[in-house]
Amino acid sequence: MRQTCYDEAAYNAQGGNCTVIGLPQEGITGNDHFMFQDLNNDIIAQHIQSWIDTNVA
Repeated sequence: MRQTCYDEAAYNAQGGNCTVIGLPQEGITGNDHFMFQDLNNDIIAQHIQSWIDTNVA
């Protein structure tokens, strides 16, 4: 069931622009769905800003 939420190909096929990043695979651990409250929120913000810079015109 969880994988359905991370199906970036399905989202992109509908005209979206989605990139799924596994934070533990990036070496970033200890995060939950409250990004702004995590102790490493600056690292998460850098990832988000980098994606925006690359993908948003």
